Amino acid sequence: VCEGVLGLSILILMIRTHGNDYILTFSSLW
Repeated sequence: VCEGVLGLSILILMIRTHGNDYILTFSSLW
């Protein structure tokens, strides 16, 4: 459980850091 929470926190941090790129990539897929 601890590792899962840590992974989720890192994922959220990455999304916050590269949010624009993530949204751009996600939009380009559609």
